[in-house]
Parts: sequence; structure tokens; C-alpha cells
Amino acid sequence: MLEKVRRVILKHRAKRQFFQLVARHFGDGSPEYKLIEKAYKLARKEFFQVRRHDGDRYFYHKVAVAVIILEYLQITDDANLIAAALLHDLVEDIPRWTRERLALVFNADVAHLVASVTKPDQKPYGSNFHKFEKATFAQVRAGGFRAIKLKLADRLHNMITLWGTPEKKLQKTLETLRYVLPLAVEINVLWQELTMACSLQLGENNACLIEEG
Repeated sequence: MLEKVRRVILKHRAKRQFFQLVARHFGDGSPEYKLIEKAYKLARKEFFQVRRHDGDRYFYHKVAVAVIILEYLQITDDANLIAAALLHDLVEDIPRWTRERLALVFNADVAHLVASVTKPDQKPYGSNFHKFEKATFAQVRAGGFRAIKLKLADRLHNMITLWGTPEKKLQKTLETLRYVLPLAVEINVLWQELTMACSLQLGENNACLIEEG
């Protein structure tokens, strides 16, 4: 199952293959195609020089999330969601981009989806990380089913490309079990894939934690 996700992402990672996929579902040159193309160009401009700790360009994470939604989940009628997948983390990571600016450059729906998966200001929560986590995922839930699907696709790609110290990997995995997996089960989307990814991270000896999550 996870290998299928990886194959789908790899197949459409390059620009030509990605836009062949977009054209197949939305039509080459359609307003939806142009919206996704605009989001792709902006994401590439802002993130192409940024590298993840595994050395890969962060931009390709954006493409991967869009591909998971469009091709793996077969959500082929929601150009705004695909655009938001390409633009997620923009408001969080690039100070000059705000929800209001995204709404002006794209539209209010794209801005809403991006804002829904953007972490809230941490200052009100101080050092209480668990309250901050709860607030983060409550915001995702409040964004609606489409925002949840975006977050699930984002987290699935993060989990199958997870890097860092064993402690950091465990923290991310437990967060996924505690907050992300219940959302996936609730809307019956990607819960099997996320469960499998968490199980692989925890190892067979710790697989029982999935039941507790």
C-alpha cells in the first residue's frame, strides 16, 4: 500500500508528468489548470532552494502532497484543493505571505484551505506543547473535510519520508497516532496508510501503541 503511494508520487514528480496529470483531469489551459499552474510556479519560486534534512528539495514535498490528493485519492474535481496542496506551509514559513494576500492572488477558498493547515500562533500556549497540538488539529478540523484531507495527505508524505533522530521520529509518530489518525478514521481517508506508516516507524515491538492511539 505504501509502496503504491511512493510509486504514484515518483511517477508524477517531474513537472512534465505532473502537468500531464493535471491536464488529464482538468483540461489543458482550463481555468482550473491555470490556477494549479499559478500555484505550482509560486511554490517553486518560494521553496525550490529550501532543502529538507534528507537533502531533497522542499518543493517536491508540495508536489507529492498534490499528487497524493489528485492521483492516489482520485480527488479530480477540486482545483482549489490541489492549489492549496502546492501552497501549504507558505503562510507558515514565508512571512510576506498572509491569508489575505493568498486570497487576493488566488481566491478565498484556497486561502481558507491553506490557513486551516497552518499552525496557529504558539505564543498563547507558552511551553504547553500538548495544548498547542490540540489547537493545531482543532483548527484543521474546523476547516472542514477538504482541509482534513489536505492535512492527511501532507502527514502521510511526511511519515513515509520521516527523517531525524529516533526521538524526533517517535514524537512525530505519536503525534500522528494521537491527532492525525483519528481524523483519518473519522472521514475514512488514508487511515490504513497512516496506520501502516506509523507501525513501520514504531517497529513490530511497539505496534501495540497503534491500538492505544
